[in-house]
Amino acid sequence: MPTAPLRFLIVDPLEGVRQFAQRLLGGLGFAPEQVRCAASPAQAAQIAADWAPDFLITDAFLQQQPDGLGLYGELRARHKDCRLGLLGFEISPELEARAKAMNAQFVLKKPFTAEQLRATLQTSLEWLAKQRPELSARMVRDSQGRLDTRAGRRIELPAVPLPAPFKAGELVRLEGQRRKVLALVIRHGEQLLQLEGVSGLVPAGKVTR
Repeated sequence: MPTAPLRFLIVDPLEGVRQFAQRLLGGLGFAPEQVRCAASPAQAAQIAADWAPDFLITDAFLQQQPDGLGLYGELRARHKDCRLGLLGFEISPELEARAKAMNAQFVLKKPFTAEQLRATLQTSLEWLAKQRPELSARMVRDSQGRLDTRAGRRIELPAVPLPAPFKAGELVRLEGQRRKVLALVIRHGEQLLQLEGVSGLVPAGKVTR
């Protein structure tokens, strides 16, 4: 009996990260219906209620309940073969140890480069190919051979720019007006900007370069 296509659930508060992950997986051969995204653990739990993912790639969401690892625990209780990749700006040794104890495939600190992501993905898939041959076979099938690590093939990332973090002094556009970034704050895994002439902090997703 044919096995179902692999499913990927991407959970991150930053829209740019979600879009990059979607385009990356699409460039690796996976169909749009195999990838879903959420901006929070609560939204992800709603999606996973009737759409069990094989891979969860999530921000740590340290100040939310459940956090990223708590979300993974909930998903794995219903789908024991779900695999985890953890992302975060604030990856402490304790958090990394907790993730590894839950058999995370990788833990990657933000901001990361496209090459860092490629190398992390390559190592993870090579490990899976040895430990879980049946899962590796599904990846090779669904990616149309692009992820055949057994052939010694280097995974090539598609030409998709990884969103760069904002920096103090940078000019951005908010509601049609140019503003200077005075400071960048990371709160609950989200980039917030202090902009010249604007009171309060502005979520990075609301501005453009």
